Amino acid sequence: MSSSEDHSTERKGKAERRDINRLLSVRLPVTAVLGQKRMKMADVLGFRVGTILELDKSSDDLLDLVLGSHKIGRGEAVRTQDNFGLQIIEMGSISDTIRKLGSKAKSEK
Repeated sequence: MSSSEDHSTERKGKAERRDINRLLSVRLPVTAVLGQKRMKMADVLGFRVGTILELDKSSDDLLDLVLGSHKIGRGEAVRTQDNFGLQIIEMGSISDTIRKLGSKAKSEK
C-alpha cells in the first residue's frame, strides 16, 4: 500500500469517527407507546371528560420503545417513585437502530 493510500484511509477513519461522535450527541425523542388507534376526526371531537379510549393492545402486552419514529425495543410499564418508567425486555441491535435512523435521514433529504 502506498503512502497516499495510507493517508486516504486514515482520513476516512477520522471522518467516520467524527460522524459517529456527532451521531452519539444527537438528542431524539424516546417514547414508550401504550397503544394506538385510528379514528375519524368526528369521533375524536366527540371526546369528553371521562371518555375511555380503548387502544389496540391488551393490558398484558409489552409497550413499544420508540426512538424518533422507529421502534427499537419493547418493555413493561413500571412505577419509579412518582413517575412511570419502562423496564426494557427486548431490544434491537445497535446496528439496526443506527441503520433505521440513517434511512430516515436519507429520506428527509
